[in-house]
Amino acid sequence: MTGNPVSGRLKVVVFSRDPPILIGAVEGTMSVGPASVISPLLKGRAFWLLLKLHWSIENSKMSARIIADYRRHAQEYPEHRIVYLCNTARELFVLQQCNVPSILCNQNIFVCEKTFDIQTDQAKEFDAIYNARPAPYKRHALCCEVPRVGLIYYAPNPEDHAYLAKLKRELPNAVFVNEIEASRATSHLANPRVRAFVIETFTKNHYVSLPPDLVARYCNRAQAGLCLSATEGAMYASIEYLLCGLPVVSTINRGGRDFFFDAEFCTTVPPNPTAVARAVEALIRRKISPEYVREKTLRRMLHDRNKFLEFVQAIYEHEGTSRDVREDWERTFATMMSGFVALDSLLATIKA
Repeated sequence: MTGNPVSGRLKVVVFSRDPPILIGAVEGTMSVGPASVISPLLKGRAFWLLLKLHWSIENSKMSARIIADYRRHAQEYPEHRIVYLCNTARELFVLQQCNVPSILCNQNIFVCEKTFDIQTDQAKEFDAIYNARPAPYKRHALCCEVPRVGLIYYAPNPEDHAYLAKLKRELPNAVFVNEIEASRATSHLANPRVRAFVIETFTKNHYVSLPPDLVARYCNRAQAGLCLSATEGAMYASIEYLLCGLPVVSTINRGGRDFFFDAEFCTTVPPNPTAVARAVEALIRRKISPEYVREKTLRRMLHDRNKFLEFVQAIYEHEGTSRDVREDWERTFATMMSGFVALDSLLATIKA
């Protein structure tokens, strides 16, 4: 979870040291993100914490918990300024009507447009690609009628292994991309026993995590991207597809992944395998220009990113700092604005 230090590290990005501005996330039950760890250690020291929402809070139970936890935190640590980055206008309304500091800032502005780009040298081998955790809420079965589908998945938790095995049995139309890459990573090992040991020990039963550049390469091998869950957060993969020039087929959903969707190249359908397959086929037939998909998406994404940077610049001015926020953006940008920092280093930075 975001707030829990792992081996002395905390999942947070230090965007600015003066004034101290951190970017973290609300994940699981950590309603105030890494503040649950940092604030007790920095009582009396001021800092700003901008929190992405990795799951929809439009549900009344979710929003009520965040509002209550924020109020408790603000009362105990008034010098620690938390601002929630809402993925949807509805989330913003829910928080602002309860006076919880928040702005409309869909998390997909933090996806790297340089990594996710059109690669004309990649041959199209999939009708569609689906980049999603192997977990039931992602509803992979809805792609069962797409003739050729590539599945990219990430960090299977122990509870995900049974689901992943189930998918391999039930989706004969699917290519499991991570499995291919795991085999490739061990193909140079001639001794079968050594190879089996390496696969078991280091690739987690034929799983390797794919770096963003490799994810982008596989996206470029597909003709459409899939988003099949009913509820989650804004789903980074949704804009990764678009930046790679892919049209998108999505099911009806909640959480903000459709924030940058455009009716010209994004189709939303009921959660039905036939509807998904037909929508993929229809988008492929239209032969939509990848350059057009990317250019239109990128224009909207950069517009919203600029609004976020203007907000941070206003914090600088409020705190008496004249530095240009764009310099810090270039210096600190990390994929999805997510990373780990040593807890002792972070504390030293804020105390300085």
